[in-house]
Amino acid sequence: MTSFRQSDRMAGKRRLVLLTLSYPFGESEPFLETELAYLSQGFSVEIIPCVSGPELGTRRRVPAGVVVREEVVRKILLSLARKTGWLFIHPGSLIDIITLLFGELREIGFRWSRFRGFMGFAVHAAMTYRLLKTLRRPDEIGCIYSYWLSIPMAWRVFKKSRPGISVITRAHGVDLYAERAPRHYLPGQKQIIENVDKVFCVSEHGANYLKEK
Repeated sequence: MTSFRQSDRMAGKRRLVLLTLSYPFGESEPFLETELAYLSQGFSVEIIPCVSGPELGTRRRVPAGVVVREEVVRKILLSLARKTGWLFIHPGSLIDIITLLFGELREIGFRWSRFRGFMGFAVHAAMTYRLLKTLRRPDEIGCIYSYWLSIPMAWRVFKKSRPGISVITRAHGVDLYAERAPRHYLPGQKQIIENVDKVFCVSEHGANYLKEK
């Protein structure tokens, strides 16, 4: 297989890391099938599903040259028990989690349900961040593109140390409107927006909603 460094040099394309929930596994995120055809024309695309587990299901076809990092997504743990065990193995990630928590205290307040929801989210972000760092040298990434506003939390700390990497995210509905979420709370939304370069909403209503917040 041609390495990304070689293929990028030959094609003259920037490397784009695309963060999804589970695409191209399963049947969700069907709109990406159309969008990916255009992305692959302008970038060397590397897909990383961030909210999946070892049981991935059927993998859909992707355009030629697009790489899917199965070895990363298969290490993502979703259950609370496994996340807790992962923390014991990687105690250094506690610093990242505490950093994320301090940035969220105002949104959490004294609500236990929000604290519990955020901690599960923060551990997942720390886990994803550690896995993504192992892919290759960060300075070789041209752009990180998240299909959902709820995913880029893993890059909150990363962005501080690598400000030259562009982080772009889309925003749809369930990942955008807190009123639609359990406890009327979307963990880390403010921190995500503060640490990405651009947010592209799929509707004008969504864009106005963020501006008003």
